[in-house]
Amino acid sequence: MSISLCSHEISKGGKGSLLSVTLQITSLALADLFQGYHSGWSASFDNLSALASNSEQS
Repeated sequence: MSISLCSHEISKGGKGSLLSVTLQITSLALADLFQGYHSGWSASFDNLSALASNSEQS
């Protein structure tokens, strides 16, 4: 079990946009929970990056 708070901000940056994400997590269980968050967020950002790259090529 965990409690998390995620905030994000999208702003102008250089030649495009800048995405800033802050994730705060408190685990009420074992520390292994944090690896799950890391894996999930990493996959999400990889997918977002791939989507942005494909949009630039269109």
